[in-house]
Amino acid sequence: MTHVGEPVPTAPQDAVTLDALYRRYARWLGRVLRKTFHDVDPATSEDLVQETYVRVAPYHARGAIQHPRALLLKVATNLVRDHRRKSLRGGAAPVLIEETIEREEHASAPAQDEAVLLGQLIEKLPGKLRDVFVLSRFAGFTNQQTADHLGLSVKRVEALMTQALSLLAAQMAAKD
Repeated sequence: MTHVGEPVPTAPQDAVTLDALYRRYARWLGRVLRKTFHDVDPATSEDLVQETYVRVAPYHARGAIQHPRALLLKVATNLVRDHRRKSLRGGAAPVLIEETIEREEHASAPAQDEAVLLGQLIEKLPGKLRDVFVLSRFAGFTNQQTADHLGLSVKRVEALMTQALSLLAAQMAAKD
């Protein structure tokens, strides 16, 4: 098991897939969020974990993750803070990629290019993967709501989301 201080190999022959990182750390991250932030319910925790992996995907695509647990925890903590700020303003809307893209409109040209590329890659995802990803990230559905909406099991939604994240990370890496 990799510990907080241990780097994850980034050489191509030792590369850890985003899917493997998700399988290794997603439950741990969800537990940490629920224990650390007592106001985070299980459904929100699940959404924040998935959003964390979406935000980490570009770093993974570049092979820039040296300490995955530390990075995941930092990104997730920032997302919890964003979520709390939104709650205090009266709307507990989920933190979405589209909001990140809007913020990046004022960012540097490379960040804008990356946001545009991500949007194009999402559009090219296969049907079910795209549906699950868009409902989760853009419509703010929980896995349960996505499952109900698409007539799938929650486990199937989780598997499709993991596939979508892995595919997006691979495509981002191929574009670099």
